Amino acid sequence: MSGARTRRATLADLDAIARIERAAGALYAPYGLGARLEEAGTERAALEAAIGEGLAWIAEDPLDGQVGFALASVEGDDLHLDELDVSPTHQRRGLGSSLLAAVIEEGRARGCARLTLITVAFTPWTVGFYAHHRFEALRWDAIDPPLARRTGLAGEPRPPEARTFEGCVVLARALR
Repeated sequence: MSGARTRRATLADLDAIARIERAAGALYAPYGLGARLEEAGTERAALEAAIGEGLAWIAEDPLDGQVGFALASVEGDDLHLDELDVSPTHQRRGLGSSLLAAVIEEGRARGCARLTLITVAFTPWTVGFYAHHRFEALRWDAIDPPLARRTGLAGEPRPPEARTFEGCVVLARALR
């Protein structure tokens, strides 16, 4: 990581978070999601709330400043990773792993049972990254109602063995 560090995000990081989110979103353009992700950036109020709750982190490079961020939220007994982005120019340097480690540490400190997330299943970097960090895909029948609401498909019939929906997958890792 050559001097990079991970720290809690502050309100002074809001513009950098938006910049990082746009840059990382561009990686999804070959999959037809780039423009959609650029338009759907995280709302400023949600970022401010997460920062206030201690649920946002920044990866900072000593030369380039803020180059990655993670955002989480508490959902019942779980911590949910809402977003983890690293600028394309700084990927594959351990920054995503460092951010994820901070989120896992926070989940454990809060006594959360697991860390959950929803990600696309069709890019070469997402599911493999999380599998490396001991996340497993949840079957549809193992997804509790609050997590199902996050998918936007709550209440819709799904085969219990299904692990993907509309190109996405729900992943979880035990924290206890």
